[in-house]
Amino acid sequence: MDFDKDYFEKFGGLRRSEIALFEKYAPQLDYLGSFLFCPCSGEGLHYLHSLGKKTYGVDRNKTLVDRFPIPGLMRVGDARDLSIPNKSFECVVSLDLLEHLAPTEIVKTVEGFADIARFAIVIAICSKDFKWVYNDPTHQTIWSLQTWKELLEVTLGTKDFKLVEFCPNEELFIFKYFKEG
Repeated sequence: MDFDKDYFEKFGGLRRSEIALFEKYAPQLDYLGSFLFCPCSGEGLHYLHSLGKKTYGVDRNKTLVDRFPIPGLMRVGDARDLSIPNKSFECVVSLDLLEHLAPTEIVKTVEGFADIARFAIVIAICSKDFKWVYNDPTHQTIWSLQTWKELLEVTLGTKDFKLVEFCPNEELFIFKYFKEG
């Protein structure tokens, strides 16, 4: 499968509505002023940009990046090696990415998000408990929701991020930075 040309035509309809998520979880995220989206469908980035937030997106799909209507807000890149300075965004948003990575790449990628984020990280995954998980042949890691939750809590806990919101129905996690002491 050609990821750039074929993926979103075949599987794009399975994506969750980023705007609906941001409206629902606004109390947890409204105070934040800058957001990095990785990957970036453009929907949430465009929505928060229209609200005056500083937004930037990284996605490996060159076709998607090229089609984005606001130049300079997205670039082609890989979540496993973002090359973005530490603490340069208040929030990192990663929706429906981690299940596409090999299990050996997940912890390093999540740790990278924690290095970039100053205050919050929003992660949504597609677990084996979700009905669409097997519809996408690019999913490499198919774990239970509980396994994802435990891995994210442990990994982000080592970087002083604590789980403050968990929605099993949407398989969504919101972590916030709390430095002890």
